[in-house]
Amino acid sequence: MNVYDSTTNPERYVRENREKLVRVLRHGSDEFARACAWTLLDEYCDDVAFEQIEEELRRIKAGEAVA
Repeated sequence: MNVYDSTTNPERYVRENREKLVRVLRHGSDEFARACAWTLLDEYCDDVAFEQIEEELRRIKAGEAVA
């Protein structure tokens, strides 16, 4: 994962680290880390991609298989 500092463009950071942020949401045990990942994706991911992530997480929570 790339290091984030005050000079990093957050949109670029999310674009370059999207899969890692999603992995934190799926498998992370730290609620704060998951909340941070969710916030970054919500704020800086395009709407379609965010809706796909949101739907995938709903399915995971419901115990359905995710393709």
